[in-house]
Amino acid sequence: MPRDEVMNILAHITQAVAVSLLASVQIAMGSASRIVTSPDASAPHVKAFAGRTQTSVASFFAYSPSFAGGVRVSAGDVNGDGAPDIITGTGPGAAHVKVFSGRDLSELHSFLPYGSGFTGGVFVAAGDVNGDGLADIITGTDTGVTAHVKVFSGSTGSEIRSFFAYPAGFTGGVRVAAGDVNGDGLADIITGAGPGGGPHVKVFDGATLTELNSFFAYDGAVSGGIFVAAGDINGDGQVDLVTGTGTNTPPHVKAFNGNTLAELRSFFAYPVAFSGGVRVAVGDIDGDGRSEIHTAPGNGSTPQVKVFDGITGGEIASFLAYPSSSTNGVFIGAASVKRPRLEIATTRTPQEIQLQWPSGCLCELQENPDPADPQGWRPMNIQPVENGNRVGLLLPAVQKIRAYRLKCDIDNVR
Repeated sequence: MPRDEVMNILAHITQAVAVSLLASVQIAMGSASRIVTSPDASAPHVKAFAGRTQTSVASFFAYSPSFAGGVRVSAGDVNGDGAPDIITGTGPGAAHVKVFSGRDLSELHSFLPYGSGFTGGVFVAAGDVNGDGLADIITGTDTGVTAHVKVFSGSTGSEIRSFFAYPAGFTGGVRVAAGDVNGDGLADIITGAGPGGGPHVKVFDGATLTELNSFFAYDGAVSGGIFVAAGDINGDGQVDLVTGTGTNTPPHVKAFNGNTLAELRSFFAYPVAFSGGVRVAVGDIDGDGRSEIHTAPGNGSTPQVKVFDGITGGEIASFLAYPSSSTNGVFIGAASVKRPRLEIATTRTPQEIQLQWPSGCLCELQENPDPADPQGWRPMNIQPVENGNRVGLLLPAVQKIRAYRLKCDIDNVR
């Protein structure tokens, strides 16, 4: 099939048949992205931002507002509806994981990965470990117990993997990420040791749990733990590993080739004098097929989220996730979904229809009064408007057949 046909959605719409199209769903090639944030050591206020524009698309409390242990976040399409879902895990005081729909914030999953007896907090990540096309939920224990990693099916919530990432005597916690490092089509599990474990990164085969890589991202003086993320930041088609330093350490970010471990990038995301460390995530915010590095500061800084180009290291976005008075630190997650759904829906006015797709997707709507004419496509001068978790376009109903197609950001069309 020609690339142009694959990249575009065609919707043939008439006033007479508009009602029959209301429930239909088409698949649009493109990239919907999310940046998700959560506060450390304070009320569990989770926010989500459209990756391309950094505009707020969701704001809610994942747990009781009275819970002050903070919340950790990740994102991934758990239910296959084309929108990145939000995964949360409580900080110390509980160990409760929830998953919220990226479309309407409905609760998709809620469980205690380590049972009711463990309340030391949990780290979360997302990746398709079992190859069913849906993001699975990866968890890692915080301090106080051995570094126990588990994986739960995004579809059913059932446990599908369980192992200890570091020796049994280490109780500093384990931070988690996911990415297909070995190229077998399944997400592998990346771990970073918590405080006291040194800046120790490991990569485990998602299918067999065989250890694929093990290295120290920084020198041994870095003892406050390490945060990890994964994604293709240089566009070579291979997953790279991104690390950020933990507590009592300058905010040093590094990126490594996932296979050779060659260092690709090294920079300080915030002033070197800041010693609260840096949390990291990876996601493609502009739909160009190459992921960017996302950072958030640890305790002691304003909640300034930044996005850096993976090749140049240049800062390309920066915004405050919370009021500047919030200085307890921020956790960050990011996700990109390559096939957002295009929906056709009615409005209250019979003369109009509405096309919707997940916000964060860079698209151009085109029309053609003669669907048989391949040269008849023209861009429509209609400004998308934010509509909850989606972007909508209102189109006038017409008497005769017209065709509409959506060209999304995989083509870099504005």
